[in-house]
Amino acid sequence: MIGLFDSVIHAGFFSQSDQMIKMCLSLVGSIGTVMLPRVASMHSQGNQSAVETSIIKAFNIASGLSFALFFGILGISLKFASFFFGNSFSMVGYIMLIEAPVIIFISWSSVLGTMYLLPLNRMKVYTLSVGMGAIVSIVLNFVLIPALGVYGATISTVIAEITVVAYQYWEIRKEFPLFTLTSGIWKYFLSGLIMFIVVFWMNQTFKMTTLQLMLQILVGGFIYVALNILLKTQLWEMAFNLWHQKKNQKVSKMTNDELRLLIPNIQSQFVKEFRIVKKTRESQRDFIRNIDKLEESLDLISKNPAFVRANAIVLAVQLRELSAVFESGSKWMNSNQSYQLVKFSKFLRTLANKIERFQHRTSHWMM
Repeated sequence: MIGLFDSVIHAGFFSQSDQMIKMCLSLVGSIGTVMLPRVASMHSQGNQSAVETSIIKAFNIASGLSFALFFGILGISLKFASFFFGNSFSMVGYIMLIEAPVIIFISWSSVLGTMYLLPLNRMKVYTLSVGMGAIVSIVLNFVLIPALGVYGATISTVIAEITVVAYQYWEIRKEFPLFTLTSGIWKYFLSGLIMFIVVFWMNQTFKMTTLQLMLQILVGGFIYVALNILLKTQLWEMAFNLWHQKKNQKVSKMTNDELRLLIPNIQSQFVKEFRIVKKTRESQRDFIRNIDKLEESLDLISKNPAFVRANAIVLAVQLRELSAVFESGSKWMNSNQSYQLVKFSKFLRTLANKIERFQHRTSHWMM
């Protein structure tokens, strides 16, 4: 339609910009495709809580990556286009500047659509969202291209992608409250904005060369990662926990004597930290992170071949006591953390039930 209402040359400019944006999207858009089989498996097993947890985590990962790419493109696009394609393609930089927001919206629709709607066989909602986006794009193209040329086509593309993700979320809003889904995203926005200011200044101040381009990317990446660490974003916490996962695996190799020493310390350690969380929100966040680590450790302990019946009895009792402490203390947390704490207390009770069943089967076999 750009070639029809504007010019073939401008259609080529839009194509070049779109290819660059889609190349960046390949880094984020694959999240939904990779996670689709796992979500489908959890749904088939009736584990809806695990599905919701996976979607929230994936949405957070997609947001963290897409905001970095979005602000990165905003920072370098103006001089990058002329440097990469040639001076005659300077308009491509402005088109990229306008089209960059689709990175965020397409990454979100990839999580909500590909990772959630498709595995749950909600094809009607998914198809309608894509269809609405196409209709909005066509209608706006007829209005905006004659008035604004290729820039109008770019704007209509962005609005179409907003329409897709907005409709998808509207259909699943009851499963995923907006605050729960978007909690902490402001940290990515702030990190990206500060990164953009520095990179854009470098881009406009210095002559664009290959070395300068690499320097801008490295500086921008360093600033974004550093601010993620400083603000303690969920993306950083997930990466940090993944890095420490191998370290935690040593728990699965513990002997009986080591397990007997570890189990009594679980309750005292976390009850002590729970008393601290009443004082500051910072302690609350540390407490929640430690809960995640405890969950991993308990799972590894329960799967340990050396986990004997005596340990099972002790751990099951202490887990129930710890669950009661956590659930009664959830009133000290904010709404999001309180939900996570209550959810974890339920996990403790479930794990205690599993351990008791394990102990019962073991004692029955020994009889």
